Amino acid sequence: MRKGCFSIVLDTSSKNSRGHYLQFSIDICESYERTQSPSIIFTSNQAFRDWFQERKLEFVELQFINTEQKSGIFSELDSFLNVTTDDSTKPRHLFILRGKDLNSDELSMLKRMLSKNRDLHIEILVNASGIISRSREAASESLVIERFIALSSRVKFLAWDKRVNAVSDLRNFRFLPEPKNTTPRLIIPTKTVIGFFGKLSFDRGLFDFLLSVFFNPKLHYRISGYGFSRKHIYRSRNFVSMRQTPFSGMLSLVLNYSVQLAFLSRRVEFSQTYYKDEVEMVSDMQSCSAVFFSCARSPYSSGLVYQSLAAGIPVVWNPGNSAMAYVLEESFSVGRITFRDLFRLNRLFDLVKEVKGVRTAPIFDYEIFDEVLSRCSFN
Repeated sequence: MRKGCFSIVLDTSSKNSRGHYLQFSIDICESYERTQSPSIIFTSNQAFRDWFQERKLEFVELQFINTEQKSGIFSELDSFLNVTTDDSTKPRHLFILRGKDLNSDELSMLKRMLSKNRDLHIEILVNASGIISRSREAASESLVIERFIALSSRVKFLAWDKRVNAVSDLRNFRFLPEPKNTTPRLIIPTKTVIGFFGKLSFDRGLFDFLLSVFFNPKLHYRISGYGFSRKHIYRSRNFVSMRQTPFSGMLSLVLNYSVQLAFLSRRVEFSQTYYKDEVEMVSDMQSCSAVFFSCARSPYSSGLVYQSLAAGIPVVWNPGNSAMAYVLEESFSVGRITFRDLFRLNRLFDLVKEVKGVRTAPIFDYEIFDEVLSRCSFN
């Protein structure tokens, strides 16, 4: 089984990770099985272990490490590489699913592995959207990438951002699409409802969404997600502290607490929910005519948007310099609404009514996903 481009997948998610973390690990596993690519997945994720044990896979093996620390996974991997002496069964490809999570000790262990295994090539999934968008996330992303580049010339990268294909400074990158496979809904809600799901934060557009409640009296709102804080619905970019930036601080306080009046409306349904998986989330989204996503403040793409479109649920989005806006401009421009139009009387309501009957489809399919993963970085 372990011949040719034999791969090891290093899943660095925590022991109790679910949601998008779990789904991505499952997608990787199923892709290697579909393409008959021999591989072993090293993980400490208990939910993934439970999922794997219910499957009968021929080309993918599981190496479960019962540990709270990522260093335990690296130690197991190092031991595995040391005892594997037969060249025909030695791995040639190491795929690390979440590069930003690694600390200096784990990077040192990786460097030692590379020095001892000269034929081993590493591919790492990292964020590069901040670099491309020149946002505040760029500095931390560059630091992560530079630390990996310093390990070896055999290190390559994958990123969710389609724009990496056109950036000359990111020649060591390949684009990894995010496919979704969900049965499209058959029934469109009669009531006009727009939903906000996922992380309930300023960067994801929660403030804009709540503010639009006052300008769209005919529209019903559904908010369900995680990470909500009444203190951080709005926060000025210029705010440092009340002492250093008192004006920005006062502005943030006034806007933050004023917009919460939207929760008093009978048209707004609010709940704090962390969905155990994407199937559960999509089931809950079915009650919405469309979902809202802001591309204005976060440079990244969104699995939620891909999942929504795959399930036949239109996305209303406002533009920005981001990976998600780049894809939506190509694939679902009909849902585009400007920041100004969010606050024009009934403009959002009219757009939701317009798009709720539009047929949507997955933006990326698993065939493209499989093709990217099956090409080892050194082939």
